Amino acid sequence: MNLKEIDLNLMAVFEAFYEERHQGKAAERLGLTQPAISLALSRLRQTLNDPLFEGRMLAATPKARALFDSLHAGLNHIRQAISEVHDFDPAHSHRPFSLAITYSGGLMRVPSLYQRIAQEAPNVRLSVRVIDPPGQLQELLRQQQIDAAISHAIPNDDNLASTQLPDRELVVVVRQGHPLLESALDMESLQQESFATLFGYLDGLIDSRHAGLQRLLQTNIRLEAPAAVTLFIALATTDLVAIVTRELAELGAQRFGLQCLNLPEAIPTIPLYLVWHRNLEWDKSQRWLRAHVLDLW
Repeated sequence: MNLKEIDLNLMAVFEAFYEERHQGKAAERLGLTQPAISLALSRLRQTLNDPLFEGRMLAATPKARALFDSLHAGLNHIRQAISEVHDFDPAHSHRPFSLAITYSGGLMRVPSLYQRIAQEAPNVRLSVRVIDPPGQLQELLRQQQIDAAISHAIPNDDNLASTQLPDRELVVVVRQGHPLLESALDMESLQQESFATLFGYLDGLIDSRHAGLQRLLQTNIRLEAPAAVTLFIALATTDLVAIVTRELAELGAQRFGLQCLNLPEAIPTIPLYLVWHRNLEWDKSQRWLRAHVLDLW
């Protein structure tokens, strides 16, 4: 088949639809209308003489799978080539960056990230959002509505790339003068305490490895606070106890004089990852953003 017979613009539509299996999502990702996506797929089916996707589940045909495997790699090479000749000058850039975080403690590092970025790129805009529930993250990354995400789990998606960040340690936080500070901390002592937590804070962060901790919290939580400041005030003015990541605990210690205690048993740390869409792998501005995140986290 001669390339003159194929509209190469159809290839980007095919790639997006293959990954999304939804005309609306593919249209949103490419900035097109759903009728435009439908027309493009129809033209491609006629050109290739193949239905490409079949059934209610839109299963890819053998020809569609073979086309995607070759096409996706080729388009990524094109993206890389364009990125290499397209300079990104942070000092003169006005582009927006969007970063998603799936755990509240990560928000504590946002001011420092902004300061780093502002020193090199004073005109860019940084948009940070907490993804709740974390399950939304994969779809937002697939649609490239966010540039990168910091997540405690790697999305199960071959279209997404990731690198591991340092694990997060869980610690106990109490007010100054709390009775727990008077003796060595053990699980028996903790089982007698009343706990406070951020609403949904540990959802998804702790897993089957933290079964004992889950049982403790499910039984003893007395307050779920809507924000970190509310949690810190509650801890500073009551005998409530919290279990949070060390980075969040350190902020409470700095701002509210709270005390941090190591958990009495070997509680597994929480893994953390930086995740992005593979289509953005070679984009210079994206690599610049990811480098700052990796350095700070």
